[in-house]
Amino acid sequence: MKTVALFMIVVAMTIFVNGEKNDEILTFKTAYAGAELSDAFSSIFYAGSGVVLAGKRSNTYGHRIYRSADHGYTWDTTPEPSGYSGAHVYFFDKNNATNVIVTGTGDTGSPCLLRSTDMGQTWNVVLSASDASQLAGRDPNAIFSPLSVGGNRWIACFRNADPGKHIIESTDDGVSWHSISTPTLKAGCRRMILTSMGHILCAGCFNQSNSNRGLYLSQDKGTTWIQVIDNWDSFAGLAELQKGVYLAGSFHFASSSSKISSVKRVNNRVYVTLDKVMDSVKRFEIGSMSDPTMNIDSSVEVTYHNATTFSYPSVGPDVKERSENTGVILPESPCTIYRSQDAGASWNKVATVVAYSKLTYVREIRYLGNGLVYAFVAGNENSWADRALQVYRSQDYGVTWEHITQEIYVGKYGRLNSVYQTALTDTNTLVAATQPDSDIIIHVGPFH
Repeated sequence: MKTVALFMIVVAMTIFVNGEKNDEILTFKTAYAGAELSDAFSSIFYAGSGVVLAGKRSNTYGHRIYRSADHGYTWDTTPEPSGYSGAHVYFFDKNNATNVIVTGTGDTGSPCLLRSTDMGQTWNVVLSASDASQLAGRDPNAIFSPLSVGGNRWIACFRNADPGKHIIESTDDGVSWHSISTPTLKAGCRRMILTSMGHILCAGCFNQSNSNRGLYLSQDKGTTWIQVIDNWDSFAGLAELQKGVYLAGSFHFASSSSKISSVKRVNNRVYVTLDKVMDSVKRFEIGSMSDPTMNIDSSVEVTYHNATTFSYPSVGPDVKERSENTGVILPESPCTIYRSQDAGASWNKVATVVAYSKLTYVREIRYLGNGLVYAFVAGNENSWADRALQVYRSQDYGVTWEHITQEIYVGKYGRLNSVYQTALTDTNTLVAATQPDSDIIIHVGPFH
C-alpha cells in the first residue's frame, strides 16, 4: 500500500487592496442568447463610442460578426462580405487614429482577414484564403491577433506557416499585406497583445517541437523576437496590469485519463474504482464528481488499495456503491499563470489552476483596475457536455490568486464551459463572449 498527496488548489481568502476590503465576485446577466448548443462567441472587442463587436465560433454561415451600439446591451448581426472564408472569428483590433478595425478568421476552414472602416457595420475581405496560403507557404489554418502597432502599420500571426513566416504586415492601414521574416519566432500563436511600453507578447503554442513553443517577446513591435519562456504551453490568456507588469497563462492537455467507474463512502472514507490501471500515476486531479460532497480535499492523502482502487477521507453519511459517469482522473500537472514585473525579462509562476477537464486553458485574463484581476479558465472546448469553467481572482496585481467557487453565470442550458474573451467599455460594463451556448453576457461595474 502506498500514499500519494493530491495536488489541488482551492483557496479561500480575503485580500485588502489600498486598505479596502473587496469580496465582490463578478455576476453576469444575459445580453444575447444564441441558438441551442450553437457553439460559442469566440471574440469580443470594445471599439469605443459604445460600439462592441463579437465574433462567432460557429459553423452557422451568414452572420459571423455581431455588433452592439449600446455598450453590449443589445445586438444586431452584420452582413457577411463576399469572399469570406473560415468558420471562426478570433480577435479584433482598431487603429484609433483612423477607426479602421481588422479581424482574422480560421481554425475551421481556410482563413481570411476582414477590414472595416465604419466601426464594424460592414466588412471587406482584404486577405483571401489563397493569399494567406501564399504568404504562409502552406495552409495557415488561422490568422490570429491582428494588431495596430502605430501609424498605418499592422501585424498579424499565422497559426501554421513555413519556418520564419509566422508574421504578416500591412503598412497601409490593413489594405494590403505581406510576410516579414521572423527567424527567432518559431511558433504560431493564438494571441498577441501590444503593451503600453510598445512591447508585443506572443503566446507561441502552435509548433510540434516543445522547445519552440512558449512565450515570445518583441521589443520592436514585431520585427525581432526573444523567447522568454520555453517548452511551455502558452495560449490566449495574456494581460498587462501596469507598465511593465505582465501576466500569461498556459493550457493543459491530459495525455491519458481514466473514467471513474464506481464510488462509495463508508465510515467517512470515499472509495473510488477506475476503469483502467493508473498505478504509475504520481499526481492527479479528479476532473469532476457528480456528488460534490465526495470530492477530494486538497489537504488529504490518497491511499491505493490496488491498481484501480484508491480511497481518501471525506466526512459525511455513507453512500452505497454506485456508478459515476462524471468523474475523470487527470494524471498530469495542471496549467499555470506566470507573472513578470520587469517588462517580460523574467517570469515567475504565481498560480496553479486545478484541471477539471482533459483540456484546460487559461483563456482570458482581465485587469479591472486597482489591482483586481480575473482569470477565466476554460474546459474542453470540443465537448458541449464539459461545462467546466473555472474562475480565479487576484486583488494584488496578480501576485496571489484565489479560486472563485461561486457561479458567475448559469444560462438556459447550464453553466459555462468558457469565457472566451472579455471587453471593458468606458461605462464600466464588462462584456463577455462565452461557450457553449452562444451567449453574450454582461456585468455592470463600478469596479473597486
